[in-house]
Amino acid sequence: MCGELEEEVSPDEEIYNRYVAHVHAFLAALKKGKSGDAVHSHLDRLFRGLLLETVDERKAPQSMSGFQRMVSLPRMCH
Repeated sequence: MCGELEEEVSPDEEIYNRYVAHVHAFLAALKKGKSGDAVHSHLDRLFRGLLLETVDERKAPQSMSGFQRMVSLPRMCH
């Protein structure tokens, strides 16, 4: 509205918001390209579960920000 300032988003929040968007886009693409191989399907399911947990706010203490949750996770790939 006129004269009102938009709420500022911290750089950490912006990084986390972008991460969440990328996770959802990646998972949507992964779902479209399902593998017919049982082993690959199993590994894809495990990977999807891990990624979803990184963006699920119910899986961590409320006192942690999304960015803190993201940076505290072990690296999933090298």
